[in-house]
Amino acid sequence: MIFASSQLQGQITFHKLFSGNSYDYGYGLSQTEDSSYLIAGASSSFENAPSQALLMKTDSLGNFKWSKIYGGQGSEEFRRVKYIENYCIYLAGFSTSQSSGSFDNYLVKTTVDGSVEWEITFGGSNWDRIVDMTVLPDSSIFLVGSTFSFGNGAEDWGLYRYDKDGNEIWSSYFGSSYDDQVRSCAYYEGFIYAGGAVYNTDSLLDKGTMVQLDLNGNIIWTSELELQNNTIIEDFIIGNDNKIRGTGSAYTQYDVSSEVLFFRMNLSGGIESSFNENKNGELHGVSMVSSLDSSLVYNLHTGRNTVNSGLFEDGFYDSFIIGFNDGFAYDNFAFNFSKTKDDFIYDMIMSKDGGAVMVGDQKFFDESGAQLALIKIGPNRETTLPDYSFLDNIVTVIEESISSVNVYPNPTNGTLKVSVLPENSTIEIVDNRGKILVSFNNENKIDIGHLPSGIYWLYIKTENTMQRTKLVKF
Repeated sequence: MIFASSQLQGQITFHKLFSGNSYDYGYGLSQTEDSSYLIAGASSSFENAPSQALLMKTDSLGNFKWSKIYGGQGSEEFRRVKYIENYCIYLAGFSTSQSSGSFDNYLVKTTVDGSVEWEITFGGSNWDRIVDMTVLPDSSIFLVGSTFSFGNGAEDWGLYRYDKDGNEIWSSYFGSSYDDQVRSCAYYEGFIYAGGAVYNTDSLLDKGTMVQLDLNGNIIWTSELELQNNTIIEDFIIGNDNKIRGTGSAYTQYDVSSEVLFFRMNLSGGIESSFNENKNGELHGVSMVSSLDSSLVYNLHTGRNTVNSGLFEDGFYDSFIIGFNDGFAYDNFAFNFSKTKDDFIYDMIMSKDGGAVMVGDQKFFDESGAQLALIKIGPNRETTLPDYSFLDNIVTVIEESISSVNVYPNPTNGTLKVSVLPENSTIEIVDNRGKILVSFNNENKIDIGHLPSGIYWLYIKTENTMQRTKLVKF
């Protein structure tokens, strides 16, 4: 079921939405050697728990291939996914299943098809949540996250390195005695880098901060952005020109009055440029990617402005992408892929064909759920807008048109009967916008006489799978 895609002379673009008629979120993104995509996120569409950690795979055109869920009876989220060719998938986020109500760091290693090799949770008695990770040359991983359990008090940076078998190599904590937040990390030529914000007791401001560490966790240098407002680094990239470029927010109040932050520094931590856009309302720099030679930079913005402030006057959060050159000069490209209500994009990567791919969530249909969004622009900045007419299912589907179940009569003008119903099943009648119209548990006789004439989908859900067939009402 293709939601919206375009392929013109090899330039692939698409804008897809996936959901299981509940809340489904995409937070992290990786591409495999065959140009397929792996998406890390969270879903409440599988009905096993309040929210389960999600791994979904699509092909190179963004078409759904499979999805799997992980975790226990609590709430889980994956924030990042990293793929090692022909070896494994790493997934990282947080979980409440093994704690007494607090969050623990959650780390999973799977085979390339998503089968679990090992999974661990770690942390203290308070909140600990992984937000980013990067793979090191020996296939170990470096992770960063928020910790209230350890450090200097309040919220601090948690910095962790784990080997490929799930054993801790080292962990350390960084920050002031006030709230400090880490957002992103990267590896480059023998060193590890992390970015976020640390409270400065002299200026009484949050300062956007970069840190360089060696592979043993020793801090080599720290560097603070010197701007007049509070600042936080949300994301950064390191180019082949040995420059660190990044984005984030400069703000007086983060969720009310905020501007997009840009900076560039060298690998010794020396700041070469830092500034913020002067816009009214609330704007944040969320994610940044660049071409290999750093000549093209894409920056992902999210914003929400009040009426008469100049942008996004519907009052909802919207996301858009802007093109720059390596000096952050506007490069005549901006594209807003939001529609109505809240739209959030959380991660962006450069695709193998030179385009950019983004993942997040959008709310198109009603307030009762969120749809995982996967969006790609082409290498020559080709874009595609969805037609919003159909929703791809995020739950792995048995593509047999319910061959083991007899649904009759079909077409029908009233009552449906279902034979050989699997144990503990839920039957749903869904329209072409993904809205559930009728739902029954363990019932084999369904009255749809009240529905208008048209084409619907009948779903039979069990704990881990879903079967479907097209249904005609006349």
